[in-house]
Amino acid sequence: MGKQMEKGYRKLVYFLLILGILVAFGFYKPYFALFPNFDKNITLLVHIHATALLIWVFIIILQPILILKRKYRIHRILGKFSYFLVPVIVITSIGVMRKQYIEYIAQKISPAESLKALIISFAEIATFSLFYLLAVIHRRNIGLHMRYIICTALVLITPSLARVMGYWFDAGQLESYITCFVVSDMILIALILYDRSKRKKYMPYVTALILFLIFHIGWYLAGHPY
Repeated sequence: MGKQMEKGYRKLVYFLLILGILVAFGFYKPYFALFPNFDKNITLLVHIHATALLIWVFIIILQPILILKRKYRIHRILGKFSYFLVPVIVITSIGVMRKQYIEYIAQKISPAESLKALIISFAEIATFSLFYLLAVIHRRNIGLHMRYIICTALVLITPSLARVMGYWFDAGQLESYITCFVVSDMILIALILYDRSKRKKYMPYVTALILFLIFHIGWYLAGHPY
């Protein structure tokens, strides 16, 4: 994230730790709790995907700590490692979506409804990829780089929080997703207002909010499958 962290973002690690806990709880029942007797539907592809995502969460939690501890060399090494890790996440995400589509078709769900059920997954991997790419492009601009990395973290809220609500509190999928959308959008609005008040570079958050709203509203208007 650069050689210095903005004063207002020095407690960023706490938000990322909360996100890490959310991911752990969200995927505990459908994945971690099944170890080592995983369901046959949890293939090698799913394991690689889950492992890559967990490593990514660990890295984005560790990176601001390394900056605060002035461990810049390790920070750069992990940043370069992400050049390999993120493509693995993207490729396996596409593979998992393909697997889900085939399973929907096998369940006699129409192709149109099957694709509709994958809209959120597509939106998540598309925005994650875009934010990461922008973070890499702006890697020498500390403020922009950090904010785009934060945006990649925000993408993880929906898949994690939705599972927490569903598996731990028996919430319906529609209710869970709408709650996740509202939480994500409100966080972005808060970040925009904060950075504007401090005269900082808030456009990455504006970009993220616009994309999130397009996907959230588009998913609902397209006739969500839940």
